[in-house]
Amino acid sequence: MSRSPLARTAGAMLLAASLALAGCIKQSDDVTVTADGSGTYSETIVLDLAAMKGLEEALGGGPGAGKDAPGMGDVTTGPANDDPLEKLKKEWKGIEGLEVTKATSEQKDGKTTVVVEAKFKTLEAYARATGMELNADLKENDDGSWTLRFSSNAKQGEGTAAPGGKDDAAEMAKAMMPMLEPFMKDLEVTRKLTLPGTIVSTDGTKSEDGTSVTWKVTWEDLKKGGDFPAQTVTFKGDDFDLKPFSVKRAHEGGPGGPGPK
Repeated sequence: MSRSPLARTAGAMLLAASLALAGCIKQSDDVTVTADGSGTYSETIVLDLAAMKGLEEALGGGPGAGKDAPGMGDVTTGPANDDPLEKLKKEWKGIEGLEVTKATSEQKDGKTTVVVEAKFKTLEAYARATGMELNADLKENDDGSWTLRFSSNAKQGEGTAAPGGKDDAAEMAKAMMPMLEPFMKDLEVTRKLTLPGTIVSTDGTKSEDGTSVTWKVTWEDLKKGGDFPAQTVTFKGDDFDLKPFSVKRAHEGGPGGPGPK
């Protein structure tokens, strides 16, 4: 059943809003995983407060916007004014196998910088804890290799086309990109993942020794696709003790904004 024009427009607004708020940041994750799925990660998030406030105001008057809209909120209490570290701390509660060893937040020159260092007992714990709010799936393949994939809702079902072809909300959000560009042009989101064994294939940039992969998402990438690109890596090795999992964190409308309360 196809969605109504109003539903498609509201979905596009929510997707654009979540992408836009994600675009106000420079974020980097450096993750190291061992053969049993445990490991460490460090994360740095830099939020441009003026850009975030401008985006909230620019998107505040569209369909589905306002103080009750998911991922938006009143501009005096929304993401531009929230403490990002406090938001992360709330998300960390209840994540089994996570030990945060450092968590600092500093506001300077109109930017908030958050630095996090943590240990995890399972790769699933990292997927739930990182500030990159994407879905994550780890599965074992028939040949004994493993595939890890991070994706937004729009990318989660790639390979199974919806009736009518392209995703309406993503296409409409893409059309809104010129309005968002002044605030999002400095977007840079990087994830480096060092894995046990050897990387077989990936859509990221593989290191020369074949043990790590890096993904970098910029504003230009979002303009092209209207959404965050999926991040996929397949790796293999001996004596792995990994556990498959599936985590859904990208709420309806795409990654980046606050998830369900």
